[in-house]
Amino acid sequence: MAITKIHAIKSTLSKAILYIENPDKTAGQALVSGYNTEPQTASFDFAITAAMAHKAKSFQNKRSGNLAYHLIQSFSPEDAVTPELAHELGRKLAMEFTEGKFEFVVATHVDKDSIHNHIIINAVSFYDYKKLRTVPYRTAQQIRSISDRLCMEAQLSVIKDPQKLGQLLPYLRAEKTHKQ
Repeated sequence: MAITKIHAIKSTLSKAILYIENPDKTAGQALVSGYNTEPQTASFDFAITAAMAHKAKSFQNKRSGNLAYHLIQSFSPEDAVTPELAHELGRKLAMEFTEGKFEFVVATHVDKDSIHNHIIINAVSFYDYKKLRTVPYRTAQQIRSISDRLCMEAQLSVIKDPQKLGQLLPYLRAEKTHKQ
């Protein structure tokens, strides 16, 4: 079962990318990859794409809106997901969500009980210079739907009733504490 979240990055893009690429969390950066960018230069590449979009669309040179989006995909510790499988699922999720039109970096963290992906997606498309449009609940639902389908294809569990997840979290945390 994978839980997904997404939020906008309005500033400090380079700090967010440095955090997700942390070698202590990503098996020495073996679990970090990029699409249409190298992870080490992603914040620079994202900025170049945005600048080219501004120039191509004759926008003012002011920075406005979101720089990127930070998507998190966290797998249940009960699922037998390997770091490599989790990384592959994260790449597939990002590719499908962006339709291959936006640069992104995927970093799989293995430093906690649950393996999880951090995916940072450029807010501007390198393909057509359009902004990534998100609608709060609809976008979250779309991401969860893609993630759930990918998890089912990989024979991982899926949350049966996501509406009850918020009600179950205190119970799940208490149960985890009792197991330790």
